[in-house]
Amino acid sequence: MAKSIIHLLVIMLCQLAASLPIPMADAAESEPKLDFELDDPERATKVYPWEAKGTELTLETRQFLESGQGDSFEQQRSFRFKTHWEKQIDRGEIRAIISGRYDDQDPNRNLFWAEDLYMTKNFNEKYEFLAGFKTFNFAALEAFAPLDAINARIFDVSIVNAEKMGELAFGVSVEKFEGDLSFYLIPHPTRPILPGKNSRINLPENLDDAVWMGNTDDEPDWDDHFFISWEGILKDWDTTFLVSKNIDRTSTIVGTDNYTIGFGNAVPKAGQSKFNTPYYYERFLMGVNLVGDWRDDLIKISVAHSYYLSETEIYGAQMALAASTDPDDLQAPQDYTVVATGYEHPISFDNGLSSSLFIEHQYMKFKGDDNQAGFPLANDIFAAWRVDFNDINSKQITLSGMYDLEGNQEGFVQLDYSQRYKENFRFKVGILEYIIPDDSPFTGYGIFRDTEHLYFNLTYYL
Repeated sequence: MAKSIIHLLVIMLCQLAASLPIPMADAAESEPKLDFELDDPERATKVYPWEAKGTELTLETRQFLESGQGDSFEQQRSFRFKTHWEKQIDRGEIRAIISGRYDDQDPNRNLFWAEDLYMTKNFNEKYEFLAGFKTFNFAALEAFAPLDAINARIFDVSIVNAEKMGELAFGVSVEKFEGDLSFYLIPHPTRPILPGKNSRINLPENLDDAVWMGNTDDEPDWDDHFFISWEGILKDWDTTFLVSKNIDRTSTIVGTDNYTIGFGNAVPKAGQSKFNTPYYYERFLMGVNLVGDWRDDLIKISVAHSYYLSETEIYGAQMALAASTDPDDLQAPQDYTVVATGYEHPISFDNGLSSSLFIEHQYMKFKGDDNQAGFPLANDIFAAWRVDFNDINSKQITLSGMYDLEGNQEGFVQLDYSQRYKENFRFKVGILEYIIPDDSPFTGYGIFRDTEHLYFNLTYYL
């Protein structure tokens, strides 16, 4: 089935290429003239300088509640920087957005990564080619983003605010069908950054390198991953269509595939004592985002279907802890369809304040009708109220929360306040409180047990 889908996509691309207009030479000219404007000496020789678009330096501090575990820390400090540079080139640009972080408590958070590091080139005033590392955004709602799964992320102590890392991409975009049609190759998926043994989550040891699971189980690092997207207006709806073949890095199964099944039992092979390898599965993802006006409000809909290319089951770390040999406890992702809906309502006040109310719901329908442990946000509701003071200091306060409508009655509540200070500073202060029963498994919300905390971030803009 996977091959037939790829063949269909190839046929579609060939038909698209055949439908594109090909510029023809004028019959009166003896030779065709390429429209590169190389006859303009100023354009051919001009050198454009790098432009600094902004640099941010942020001191991040967290104060965790006491966990009762002697080997976990209660305070955490880190330093984060982000710098943005651009350079114009003939018919294009080079963009560099680089970020990094140093953490004196958790070495796993000592990172340096590219959010954007790419070059674009325009041809014939229609086609834009891109090569390099890029952060893509296919999110339509505040909390739920079924289609926003192209980039790897840095997972920490927040279930909805993981930072994205740039993904190696080679692509072309063109105005087509009254919108923007894009095709990108993503040949080398980036591995996500997961918490380590020194994190507040307090794992017993660092996780091994992630393993990709595809048609041939252990997939190579370089493979034929891609996505096709179209963004435009469709009957008054802001619309995005997406089809991708990539590694699903939104959910993790930790354990080992080094086991045997005999006499109705799943048993790790002799000498197998480590169950700390993260597995990610290759999939086709197809879906659509719709955002439309209803009176003064916004209605948001996101629908996606995931079809996995491997059914190999993993002997999970939870099985090892429970000493289970039941094959029914083996884990593998099931194909599923997800529907996320959102409603945004603006509220204004006489004193100049404005606010927005957000209500969202996400539901996953799994093949076989069973929900799966390890897939958080499978049936959750999210609500938030954001107030903007609309003053010179850009004060803003947000109260938000999420609740799991099935399972273990889990969720979180978050309150934060931010504002500028003088000309070059901005601070954010808040609290993140998780609602996790003591008997919740170490999956879904359960992995965030004992991570509730106060936070204060101070950013200086150069």
